[in-house]
Amino acid sequence: MSPPARTGLTEAVRKLQLARQFAASDDELKQLQLKWIPGGLQEWLQKKAIQVFRERTWKYQDSLPPLPVPPLKNTLDKYLESVKPFVTAEEYKQAEAVVREFEGGVGQSLHQQLLERAKVKRNWLEDWFLDTTYLQSRHSLPLTSNVAGFTPITDHMWSAIGVEPADRITLILSASLHLWKLLRKQQIPVDKAVLTGRPFCMDQFRSMFSTHRIPGVTKDKIVRHFRTESEGPSPTHITVLCKGRVFKMEVIDQEGELLTPTELKM
Repeated sequence: MSPPARTGLTEAVRKLQLARQFAASDDELKQLQLKWIPGGLQEWLQKKAIQVFRERTWKYQDSLPPLPVPPLKNTLDKYLESVKPFVTAEEYKQAEAVVREFEGGVGQSLHQQLLERAKVKRNWLEDWFLDTTYLQSRHSLPLTSNVAGFTPITDHMWSAIGVEPADRITLILSASLHLWKLLRKQQIPVDKAVLTGRPFCMDQFRSMFSTHRIPGVTKDKIVRHFRTESEGPSPTHITVLCKGRVFKMEVIDQEGELLTPTELKM
């Protein structure tokens, strides 16, 4: 039986928040809103969202449980399960013998070291994963490291037909700045499990802006300059690379407001 889809007030509020944050016009807002909710009720839901659902983005960070260390046997059984489809019966038998030898031997002491590490680190895996997968890699970043965006650019909002690249860039940048502003104010809703309502870790949102990677000989490092409004000033410029040159461009005006797409294009 599949889990039920998230419906009702919470889902309605989240969709209305998305619509109001990223719609560039009243027409786009109407397209994004839930048509089955009357206009008056939509206004009430939006006000209720601020009271009930608009929890500060990092509200639960300090109270999140530490990452548990799974039992050694569970890990080894999952490994064997993942190997089985790709080997012959004889090869699987050999792999199983090696795994069981490891389980009763050096695996016990190594597992104990993980348990000891977990006592002093809330996330015993994070540093190892970040270092091994990313920061210690000496391969070219643009082709071998994951590159992702974070703005809801969809065809029904901004069609690719008849849109100049300069216009599309400023629209994407404008949406990104709105997200930056919401994070500064800690107004991005906390992600939660659908069935249990338990909050998820939101720490990676702190690396979405004003974050850079400093090269090293054997290992790079990540430096984050982003701050919420309550924590202090945060950088208000972007870096533009064009024809081999690097430019620093301010994207906040003297009154502290975000530049509009038209102003960004100028």
